[in-house]
Amino acid sequence: MKYTDIAWDFDGCLYDSYPHINSDMQIILARHGVHSSLEEINSYTRVTQGHALKHYAPLCGCSVEDLTKEYRSYKDSYTSDLCQPFPGIPELLRDIAAAGMQNHICSNKEAKKTLMYLDRDNLTQYFGVISGVDKKNGILGKPKPDILNVVLNTRGIKPSALLMVGDRPLDIEAAHNAGCEGCFFDPDRCNVKPDDAEYEAYTADILRKIIFGD
Repeated sequence: MKYTDIAWDFDGCLYDSYPHINSDMQIILARHGVHSSLEEINSYTRVTQGHALKHYAPLCGCSVEDLTKEYRSYKDSYTSDLCQPFPGIPELLRDIAAAGMQNHICSNKEAKKTLMYLDRDNLTQYFGVISGVDKKNGILGKPKPDILNVVLNTRGIKPSALLMVGDRPLDIEAAHNAGCEGCFFDPDRCNVKPDDAEYEAYTADILRKIIFGD
């Protein structure tokens, strides 16, 4: 096998979390008298949640900072049944671990929120490093390479041994910024494949073949 370690994005990659993200944002926007469809909200959150908040803040009559704080306070207070792993992903994580490779999380979410879902679904056992944004320690989100560098440094491995799997161009960009290869994995087929992604997959079965070299 080419890789010893697999780094996963969380939202829209490991977990089908956008129904949860979009529903929560719709609720927050409605508090400010802004009534946007889930489809419209999704068109912004698929870029990044920050992109959506920047778009909607002026419509809500508040600052981006205040709307972001309100949104995060609401969505971080619980785990949602709307947020579930994509089909075939739990089995793939299990088989990667069983083969002696290591799974890691490299998400722009804070690590504590990711862990809430992994613990709920009994998937934490399949992961090594849970890496997320940590501004207090100067760890910035993708496309900066910081989150991947945490994994590389913790594991003491070469970038060529780590494959980044993500559903957005910024995941592939972050991988390349860290010297790693990237696999564009977009089960919902909502984003345009980056031209420079080394691999492309839309199902867990295709991703399995890429990772195990079948």
